[in-house]
Amino acid sequence: MGKTEKRKNDLKRTRGSILFMGIILAFIGMVILAGLYFHYVKSLHIIFPVKTYATLRDAAVGTVHMVTHYIDNGYFRTIDNDPCPPGTTNVNATDENATLASAIRCCETSINFRLVGYSETFPADTVVCLLGTQPHISAGSSPDPVVKGGGPSGSESKPKKYIYSIATNAKGPRGTLSYVEAVYESPPQQ
Repeated sequence: MGKTEKRKNDLKRTRGSILFMGIILAFIGMVILAGLYFHYVKSLHIIFPVKTYATLRDAAVGTVHMVTHYIDNGYFRTIDNDPCPPGTTNVNATDENATLASAIRCCETSINFRLVGYSETFPADTVVCLLGTQPHISAGSSPDPVVKGGGPSGSESKPKKYIYSIATNAKGPRGTLSYVEAVYESPPQQ
């Protein structure tokens, strides 16, 4: 009788350890699949988190701040070469001066948000336009600031600052709107 009970206990321990290992391996597999899915989604388009704001005005301002964060991380750097980043669409800039409008490149996206007290999400339609670039000028002591800044020949080797226009139109409940427009200068990057 002693050997039979010992075998039953060994069998229970073995089953318990197999169950434990199965749970651990399933968890690791789920983490790997989640990582692959996140990488796949991120490669297709920019992931904008759905944030909750107290007022519609806060949502519009928060959307502009979120876009500046993505600009600083280089997501909108491709506007300079014509295609918009994945998850955004190319839009034509309109201006009374047709020459200026053709030089401005814009991308449009819709970022969803929530308002306190409402369960549904609302859109914030955002247009990001690259207005131009400016060479980074390092500070220093020079009798002639034009010489210190480096002329046209020296501006290519220095990092550029990109200047963007960000226009956000947040749409809230019952047809309410909040419009925020900003001009943003990104930090210099190589």
